[in-house]
Amino acid sequence: MKNINLEVVSPPRCGSTLLWHFCKFYIAGKNNGFFQIEDNVNKSHPPFEKDHIKLSNFDFHTYYIVTVRHPFSQLASLLVYDNKNENNTYDTTSLSERYVMGKVDESIRDFKWCYDIIKNNTFNTVLFKYERFVNEYNYFFDHFRDTFGFEFSQNDFDNFYHNYGLEVVNSRVGSEGYVGYSPYHVSVSQGNNEENIKYIPKRFRKTIQNKYIRSGVYDMFNYFPVTLEGIEFLPSYP
Repeated sequence: MKNINLEVVSPPRCGSTLLWHFCKFYIAGKNNGFFQIEDNVNKSHPPFEKDHIKLSNFDFHTYYIVTVRHPFSQLASLLVYDNKNENNTYDTTSLSERYVMGKVDESIRDFKWCYDIIKNNTFNTVLFKYERFVNEYNYFFDHFRDTFGFEFSQNDFDNFYHNYGLEVVNSRVGSEGYVGYSPYHVSVSQGNNEENIKYIPKRFRKTIQNKYIRSGVYDMFNYFPVTLEGIEFLPSYP
């Protein structure tokens, strides 16, 4: 059998921690008679160190799982995550234009890195979209069943949903089995793209939209520009 490493790759705030836990507990160590999945599952965010991610169609030692979400929502979630205090709150009106646009540039850089990984590893890479699997964890089970032939029980699904549902993760941060989750890791919006965008001041939104459009990252991952009209602004989180 051929040994295969799993590498979960994504911009921050795109569900990679959840997917890493799934792979660690339900995929690592499995084999289908042809491939043996290594026990250690890796997780990476761009930018990468030189040679950390091998950009080669023929690197069959690693199976890359790239997770993304709508770039505007990824940015909104990142701003909330980076700025909230120990009480899980922050004043969204305090964000400066320089800071926000710097985060947009980092976001664009990270999405382009992930696109390059997919483009240059076409035979051993899969793309997971956050919007498809958030609160729909059968998406993970279905992929590994259909791609590798792994079998899962209803009990596997029920246990994973019970232990890693968005509504329970925050209450269990720091306990055994929740490595990589930080306090208040899951936002109050629980992955809802439009709800996250409400925390971005309106004065920045058009510029952010234009930067994403010009960068091409919407097209790279088949996302449409956000319809900003009608999305209110919330001056504080949550």
